[in-house]
Amino acid sequence: MAIRKNEIKDDVIMCETLLRMFHRGDFRNDHPLQRAPEAWTNEYRDDFIATVIKDENVDSIKMCEEVTDSGITIWLIDGGNRVRALDAFKNGEFKLGRLIDLPITTYQVPRKDAQGHFVEDENGNRVYDEIEYDLRNKWYKDLPQELKDVFNSWGVKITKRLNSTPELIEHDIRRYNHQGKMNHAETAVTYMGKDVARQIKEIADESRFFKDCGSYSESDKKRSKLERMIAESMMATFYLDNWKKDAKKMGAFLYENATKEEFEKMKSNLHRLEHITDRKTDSLFNMKNSSIWFAVFNKFTELNLDDKKFYEFLCTFVDELHSKKINDVSWDELEELRGTKDTKVITCKIQHIEKLMMDYLQVEEEETVSTIDFVKETVDPEVTEEDVELYESAFEDYTVEVDNTSKLLDQKNRLSWIGLVTYAFQNDKDMELNLWMPQYFKEHSTYLRNQKENYIQMKDSFDLFCKKENGSKNVA
Repeated sequence: MAIRKNEIKDDVIMCETLLRMFHRGDFRNDHPLQRAPEAWTNEYRDDFIATVIKDENVDSIKMCEEVTDSGITIWLIDGGNRVRALDAFKNGEFKLGRLIDLPITTYQVPRKDAQGHFVEDENGNRVYDEIEYDLRNKWYKDLPQELKDVFNSWGVKITKRLNSTPELIEHDIRRYNHQGKMNHAETAVTYMGKDVARQIKEIADESRFFKDCGSYSESDKKRSKLERMIAESMMATFYLDNWKKDAKKMGAFLYENATKEEFEKMKSNLHRLEHITDRKTDSLFNMKNSSIWFAVFNKFTELNLDDKKFYEFLCTFVDELHSKKINDVSWDELEELRGTKDTKVITCKIQHIEKLMMDYLQVEEEETVSTIDFVKETVDPEVTEEDVELYESAFEDYTVEVDNTSKLLDQKNRLSWIGLVTYAFQNDKDMELNLWMPQYFKEHSTYLRNQKENYIQMKDSFDLFCKKENGSKNVA
């Protein structure tokens, strides 16, 4: 998109005006794509405030004006630390320290005589005295009025993009943040799109699991590291076949594919894990392997077992299963592999733990069955390969009218669909199937792991729909 010259506006407003706008909420400092600001050190913060009081030059803060259906939203996308520091100092939240660079400033006051009259020179001009002032250990309230006036009237430079689109805001966030050396995690967030980034940050900020459970340091929770781990967990849980090692590609993939239902499932899984993990198992849930364990727990939720069973598995894993070999390799050996973000390593780890879990729980994995064998067993023993190819092609046509991001279209659920298409065609109900599917997708978002049981459930729903449909036609 070409950038027109008049889309960028430079302005200067007084610090006092900026802070009034800040408190009124005239602009927002919480864009979902913006990286969490790394807290300034006291020394850096104090030097910035001293710069303002000394009326020295500072680069502009950056804003974007987005026009939405609800009105105009102004986003502060660069300069959040500066605004917070100005506001906190004026509100008496901190005093300046002793490590200010060049802490002595000067200001002028008009000279007065003993009677309080202004002193003038021979030309009638007022005479001023220059006062030196040490800023160290000073609160805002300690400043002489002259320096308070300098602070309040300090010119804040603002560079604002007018009439911004979401794409241009994302572009500006990346552009300005690159100047501050964004890490890979922060970069990934900028490619997720506003809605996906908001949901990931919501999980990071609000999930009690990351506050009270697991093994996460304060450093892990900065610079968007936690957000990247949650993004990796979404990929490992719902899109392992499309795993992206590259942070940008992962963010872009989630922007295109992640659904609200998947985020809700992630939140639900974390909430359940809050109640079954403890100090013994917390070490498993770290920045390196959390995505692995979250993906495995999601599979556990499909088994319809008590969550205590998963806790028992975790404890047994910590005690002994970590060294148990499957296909001549143990988890301890997998942990020594390089390339911890590589597709092969991530997949091997998930499959390894899933196998340990299924063996421990004594749950038999479903045997892999071909589509034609499934259709023969559940619908028509006489069906041919050519028939199945026809039904598979017809199924693709039916999905045009439904939500193609739905879990119902998972590859694991395809057997049920081909079986149902076969059933509809062989009973001359293919037209009814086309009407029924959009309704079914609106009412359902998940499927039964057992495809035979799932097929029966879908078939019953379809038969009921056909019965009602035919009944309404008879009435007419």
